[in-house]
Amino acid sequence: MYDYETLRVTREDNVVTAQLHRPESRNAINMRMVNELSALIDVIDDADDVSVLVLRGSPDAFTCGIDLRDFAGQKKREIYGLQKWERMCRDLEKLNKFTVAAVQG
Repeated sequence: MYDYETLRVTREDNVVTAQLHRPESRNAINMRMVNELSALIDVIDDADDVSVLVLRGSPDAFTCGIDLRDFAGQKKREIYGLQKWERMCRDLEKLNKFTVAAVQG
């Protein structure tokens, strides 16, 4: 549950904190982060001993949004990736836990 490339995930009692961790891009959300957030949401959704998910950014930026390099004009349009992004957002909205976005900066 806690080994991700683009997230720093910790747990204290019944609270899981996921810090967006792509400092080189001001936490721009790329497809890897979408996939990792989706996986984390699935784990938390099934965890009876977790009641809160806290999403954090860095002190400088929560996130600057989608990483457009994953959807660059030279690449074939990645409709599937956009669908995964939308599904992850819906799953986060429907998560059966208290969810807090600790926005800073």
